[in-house]
Amino acid sequence: MQNKEWRNDAYLSLGGVHDKKDSLPQSLKRFLNKNSQVIDISLHLDNDEVGIKARNNLLELLKDKYNVVSETSSYGKDINDELQHLIKVKRREIER
Repeated sequence: MQNKEWRNDAYLSLGGVHDKKDSLPQSLKRFLNKNSQVIDISLHLDNDEVGIKARNNLLELLKDKYNVVSETSSYGKDINDELQHLIKVKRREIER
């Protein structure tokens, strides 16, 4: 996440875990149908049992048509934990 120009990418919240093994979440299916230029997908799901199962399912469903990577947070269970941690670290650096 660091040093990446995030404004050049599209972001989509899945709105929770999708547990159907044979289909994509509606929000993702709709997004991909409307954005046929998408070829690269980066998954950022929770790093817990449920998130790992959902990640593995999505990787399997998407692998034949897209370049899919799964990025886990380096701190905490999800990307929000990591962002909150980075904010605290930056604040401490500024206060020094």
